[in-house]
Amino acid sequence: MGPAPVLLSVVIVTYNSADVIRLCLGALGSVSDQLEVVVVDNASEDETTHIIRTEFPRVILVESATNSGFSNGVHQGVALTTGSVLCLLNPDAMITSSELRALAEDLAESSTAGVLAPLVVHPSGRLSIVSAGWQPTTWRMFSHYSGLSRLSGGSTRAQGHYLLPGQLGDERMSVEWVTGACMLISRACWQSTGGLSDRWFMYAEDIEFCRRASRHGYGIELDPRVIAEHAHGSSSAGHTERVSTAWIENLYDYFALDLSRNRLDRFAWRAIVGMGLAGRSVAYWLKSGLTGDETWVVESKKFWIYARSVGVLRRRTEPR
Repeated sequence: MGPAPVLLSVVIVTYNSADVIRLCLGALGSVSDQLEVVVVDNASEDETTHIIRTEFPRVILVESATNSGFSNGVHQGVALTTGSVLCLLNPDAMITSSELRALAEDLAESSTAGVLAPLVVHPSGRLSIVSAGWQPTTWRMFSHYSGLSRLSGGSTRAQGHYLLPGQLGDERMSVEWVTGACMLISRACWQSTGGLSDRWFMYAEDIEFCRRASRHGYGIELDPRVIAEHAHGSSSAGHTERVSTAWIENLYDYFALDLSRNRLDRFAWRAIVGMGLAGRSVAYWLKSGLTGDETWVVESKKFWIYARSVGVLRRRTEPR
């Protein structure tokens, strides 16, 4: 008899991740016959690959000559895997292999779900939203940024693009998207959908993938009982000149391409999101004055940069 088939394959894409990859791989523990880990490094200039080679020799390491983006890195990694369940994991996220295996077993046994994710939390506790929820339609963005979502009670119709902690239950729940920071996908779902879109260098591909998976008949589920923790967060915190606006630009591009109904819908989306981000910038600035906590000044500046970027958004015309 040959070796037992691998249940779970974890794919991690790194880029200058030396300060977080040790924690990420350490949390996973030893690679076993039921768990394989593939790291695709997108031409890091720090000690990322050295750490992996010397401290985690059983990890399959792919060293790309260039940084071709998140999606391409994931596809390189998946091509080397054999597991019946795939897990996309960010290098700045931590979750144990036992927790991942439990999720993988649930997903493998499910007759409906194709995507399953744990609850991703941030140690600082500053984020009051959940990295999962509903597709970024104009209505869902209005519900989120207007505060209506906070008054939704048990009604999912009024919930926003991002779920709130109080809207989580004690069991697995159906959603329309989960974050690619820690996302489990059945191999059948991956093969049916063709994997991640390479339209964007990074950001938005997880939400778009979930929509395609749903259109192929696969359920998208979140299990709030299992926690994955961000170990580090943004390395550019405190340096607003380095703030990336790609996440909001790509989210709008995805909305305009796949979800919007007409030009007015796109205008409304930009207005709602731009004003919502600007409002948060003002709120964080006021909070910094009330608390004396300078980190809220940093948050205020970041959200102002996000708001300004929305003001100049237009739909891209490049083909997917």
